[in-house]
Amino acid sequence: MLSRFRWTSIIAVALAVMSTAVLSMDIHEGLHEEMHFGWQMGLRARQSAQNLQFFGESIGGASAPAITQSDNPDRPFFVEGDTFPDFKTAADRACDLQKNNCAEAANNGGGAHEVRDCDQQNDRCKASIPQATRTSFEDDPQPALVSSDANFDYFCDT
Repeated sequence: MLSRFRWTSIIAVALAVMSTAVLSMDIHEGLHEEMHFGWQMGLRARQSAQNLQFFGESIGGASAPAITQSDNPDRPFFVEGDTFPDFKTAADRACDLQKNNCAEAANNGGGAHEVRDCDQQNDRCKASIPQATRTSFEDDPQPALVSSDANFDYFCDT
């Protein structure tokens, strides 16, 4: 009688363990899907979204393109695919690109403006370059280690 009880107990425990394992797998899968729903996991490179563009005028919807930081330390200024060694040259190019886009819109009937309006805007853009208050990326915040634990290092812009 004792051996039958022992086998019955072993079988009951085995069934309980298996059913618990199956239920926990279902819960685990459900939690896994729920926890990762819509998440884009992974690390991304730090982006410098700083734009030094200062000229806000826009005739015919043609804005001056962004002046951002390139990856080249010798030519740190980037304007629509080209790099430049100094702010003035980059700003001149941004003004010229704005003028070209404005004139193209005028020539294609894309607005109630004429090419001479674009020329005048270009003159104002270039005349305002010396008054730009931000002409370098040196004031760009740098990451600094502010804390850490056994698993992570925490950085903040300083």
